[in-house]
Amino acid sequence: MTHGHPSFRKGLLLSNLSVLLAGPTGLFGKTLAHLPIGVVVLARSAIAALSLFVLLRALNRTPARSKPLSGYYRGALLTGSLLAFHWFTFFWSIQRANVAVGILAFSTFPLFATFFEPLVFKQRLRAIDLLWATLAIGAMALIVPSGSLSDHVTQGALLGIVSGALYAAYSVANKALLQQGQQDVMTLTMTQNTVSAVWCLPALWPLWQLGYQPTLADFGQLLLLGTLLTAGLQVLFIASLHHIPARLVGMITCLEPLYGILLAYFILGEIPQPHTLIGGACLIATVLASILTSRPDTLGRPA
Repeated sequence: MTHGHPSFRKGLLLSNLSVLLAGPTGLFGKTLAHLPIGVVVLARSAIAALSLFVLLRALNRTPARSKPLSGYYRGALLTGSLLAFHWFTFFWSIQRANVAVGILAFSTFPLFATFFEPLVFKQRLRAIDLLWATLAIGAMALIVPSGSLSDHVTQGALLGIVSGALYAAYSVANKALLQQGQQDVMTLTMTQNTVSAVWCLPALWPLWQLGYQPTLADFGQLLLLGTLLTAGLQVLFIASLHHIPARLVGMITCLEPLYGILLAYFILGEIPQPHTLIGGACLIATVLASILTSRPDTLGRPA
């Protein structure tokens, strides 16, 4: 399949739309910082799962049943767990550092996908893929000003890298599920969000003990986060994996910092340091180069 194939172009479109929706999510790590991270992830997951359930009913579709059913639930349990811990470390990263560092650190995701996908699908690593991954790491070195673990920016960057690794595992596992016949995107995403919400239920206990009452603004932000910026984003993301490799999706995801940093500047007044902008520019350049050199024989399959 070549870059001009309709399926490839469709995959690029779906992936880029998901990144546009992902851009604002980092801001909630700051605007909802007064809430425990587990509560934010719980609300995000539960609202997303409910939104997808309502959408399935509105479309007169019942959640698809997979054969074998046990394999589907094992896959959903794994991917839902990865999703929960990815979100937790992502928001924690932003709270420890800032939106720019957190999102850029998460964007090391392609490095991990470069290693995970060939391992799962029994493909050979290409030298060019390792080169782009190495350049992504080099860009991260420009972003982190200190190597000291006591520095809150370094801590945030490390958490963001962990979040990226979890997200890479999530994306590759999703692609494996799709290739095994788990092709109902909304059903799979709904189940994953339900698993993620269950993981975060213990976070309600300290909130209840403190007697905190969420405000109307909190509910509004969580509703936006759980519907359009989670349910909508995930459906587009998983659907894109039908058409292009997870590592290419990951490279496109590196464009997320561009949108996130701009929104953080205009909404939160966060101004990134020059070295952060230079590192971010290097990541975006790596994204474009990876698309131009992606391997035609692994660009996915037609819908």
